[in-house]
Amino acid sequence: MRAPLAILSVFLSFTVLCCVSCSSNHAWPPPHAEVRAFLYNLDSEGGMHCVTNGHLDSSVVDTNGVRLTERQVARFLAAVTGKHADHNVMGCYVPHHAYVFYDQKHRMTGWVELCFGCRNYRASSSSAPEWFDIYDLQDLSIELGLPVLKNEDDYLTLKKKDMR
Repeated sequence: MRAPLAILSVFLSFTVLCCVSCSSNHAWPPPHAEVRAFLYNLDSEGGMHCVTNGHLDSSVVDTNGVRLTERQVARFLAAVTGKHADHNVMGCYVPHHAYVFYDQKHRMTGWVELCFGCRNYRASSSSAPEWFDIYDLQDLSIELGLPVLKNEDDYLTLKKKDMR
């Protein structure tokens, strides 16, 4: 009878440890030395994550991304922190743009992924505010040279053009 109880105890301890360590309730914004912007998911897969297991998704167009200047980081942080007016969000979620936080050793510390088509987004932390300034983030993405296209077919056309 002791063996099953010991196994159950180990299992429960492991489960609690996993839940605590896998929690996305990290500080927001995450500590960072730089922020980079990326374009990804040109195949327009719904709900695709920009980062998985600490690595950029293989669909990222340029793995170097665009490094934000100090002024652009300040603008980005203003858009993803604090209170912002709510806005309409549509049902789709097909993100194409991501912003990734890096520390001084170029390790990822957090991310934001955005779908400008439906005006929705996800962040690496549940501590992020409910509403971002999605319109300023769209303008910032365009300023950084990342295309914000009208529909999913345009992203696929861009992918085909990049493959030539």
